[in-house]
Amino acid sequence: MEILKFVLVAVPALFVILSGVFKLVKNKKVVETLAKAGVGKYIPLLGVAEIIFALLFLYPPTRNIGFILLVCYFSGALAVDLSHKSPLVAPFVFLVLLFVAQYVNNPALFF
Repeated sequence: MEILKFVLVAVPALFVILSGVFKLVKNKKVVETLAKAGVGKYIPLLGVAEIIFALLFLYPPTRNIGFILLVCYFSGALAVDLSHKSPLVAPFVFLVLLFVAQYVNNPALFF
């Protein structure tokens, strides 16, 4: 069960870290997509935020705050995608994965 808990936390966190790294190295596709959304000048800040939030989520004593920050971040991403008529799949999938991982690790947070 502990391995399952670790995998449920590690998989979304690693994808978020990878996404943050793509923003920091200014991946062409990422820059184009975010520029269309109107947040082009904030790309490095968004990358750093993603990495910090994911690291907080990975570290068990700070997992709750990391969860809250990641949910806020991806809720904002979902709102931007909605307002720009972009696909909603990516932020929605990350939100679902975060909630599942957090529920398995700390169900008391939801009651």
